Amino acid sequence: MKNRHLNYPERAFGSRSIVITKVLLWARYLVVGGWPFRSETAGQSPSRRMAGGCRLLAVLICLACVVALGIPVQGQILNGTLTDAVPFETHSVKLADDGRLTLTITTGPDLNLLNGVYILETDGVTQLYHGTQGPGATKEHSVANLRAGEYLVKVWKDGRSFYFGPYTIEAKLEPESRPVDGEPNNLPEQALAFELNQPVTGHMGFVGGPAPLDGTDYWKVRTPTDGQLALEITTGPDLNLLNGVFVYDSDGKTQLAWRTQGPSETKIHVVNQLRAGTYVIALVKDTRTQYYGSYSLTARHAPDGLDNDSEPNDAEAQAQSMLLNTLVTGHLGFLGGGLGTTVDQDDWWVFTLPDSDSVEIELATGADLNLFNGVMVYQDDASKRIYWGSQGSGDSKRHILGDLGSGRYLLRLVKDSRPWYWGSYSLRVKTGKLLPPEVSTGSVKVIGSIQDHGAPSFNIADNHFWTMTTAGFDQVGKIGFGQRQAYPTRCPRQGLTARRWSGKAPRCESRYETDRALPAAVGGR
Repeated sequence: MKNRHLNYPERAFGSRSIVITKVLLWARYLVVGGWPFRSETAGQSPSRRMAGGCRLLAVLICLACVVALGIPVQGQILNGTLTDAVPFETHSVKLADDGRLTLTITTGPDLNLLNGVYILETDGVTQLYHGTQGPGATKEHSVANLRAGEYLVKVWKDGRSFYFGPYTIEAKLEPESRPVDGEPNNLPEQALAFELNQPVTGHMGFVGGPAPLDGTDYWKVRTPTDGQLALEITTGPDLNLLNGVFVYDSDGKTQLAWRTQGPSETKIHVVNQLRAGTYVIALVKDTRTQYYGSYSLTARHAPDGLDNDSEPNDAEAQAQSMLLNTLVTGHLGFLGGGLGTTVDQDDWWVFTLPDSDSVEIELATGADLNLFNGVMVYQDDASKRIYWGSQGSGDSKRHILGDLGSGRYLLRLVKDSRPWYWGSYSLRVKTGKLLPPEVSTGSVKVIGSIQDHGAPSFNIADNHFWTMTTAGFDQVGKIGFGQRQAYPTRCPRQGLTARRWSGKAPRCESRYETDRALPAAVGGR
């Protein structure tokens, strides 16, 4: 048996060292007048060898030119001869990258490789490829998904004595188009960290070397705020992520999302309502061996529209203080961030009135946040509810509490329990006596509020439409020229109705708007 060693330190077997090796083999032929590895060259005369020295000098000059110009060599040619005395030969091949190894073998007219062409692990036993080839033939033998590393190529002739002769092997590597990921990263605790908006690449499904089949790659990325995580993945032509693109919480085990992706696809996998935190991403390929290749992965983050409230504030004892007449913001319905699938369902706030005052709550919800389960106000503690309302998605609303006494009040926001409702909100508790609005001459619309001891009345000088909203419901009508009208109002706290011309109706608040400027102030009866 003969052992031939061939190293490929560059991606396509095109290293300068291979150029040097190949040219030196030719130089030896020119010097001694015959091919290396042949015993009949040993008896040549010194004069013949000296004559070959000039040819060697010319070859070395050509070699210097090749190295200086950096001309790539795409393959390496190996020569050998098999006989009864040497029925097989083994060559060592080192791959610097994952990819497809192709051996183009040409056999002489009397050489039959019936016993096989093998690609083996370095143990010489573990077989990755086996093929055969007849006499006087040129044939390709290929292994598509070899991992970078060292392998053995073995050629073995038919055992019958009339089969013998030379062969050549041209070895080529077609590397994967994208760089490999840093191995090992096949377990959650081995997840590779990467940055938002910075693409990373990897390989999956390659065989060979001491490592097992690479079926899963783990990555981890951190998001700075609550919001959306979008994963853009591009797969190679033979890589199928049928078994999944998973998003886990920071423990690498609590699953928050699952998607799939086929070969030669670019997909954006969007995961909404994630808290700020670290997330583990697992790419899992189809288990069938024909699916392998490279991919690229980019993670992007879109923060939610408003700043989050300070957590935790999901129970009465954790109520967060807020200043009167000051805007605050918060988030509801988010998961992850080290809390797994636990969703932020409630937010509690607390405010204090130093004196008796009129109070209303200005509340605006995001496009996907539904507060169907309630906007609630309690006096002193959660056992004394004084107000309950609700609010839909993408809505701006005033919740009117009317006059409240001095003291401590709790405000609770509860989202619709269905998981597709989530998002941000803004909130302000307004206080202060709401006075009649000033008349704005020439304006298109007047919006204002009045405090009323009875039913409000309008004294106008022209026909126009009006709308009055009192304690959460609207009334629409038309007032004729010179008429003075009064309409019922409902007081939210007491639940009483002030009837027309009633002089002892409870004090309550109404708002109105008209389609033109009012000529006179609006008062109550």
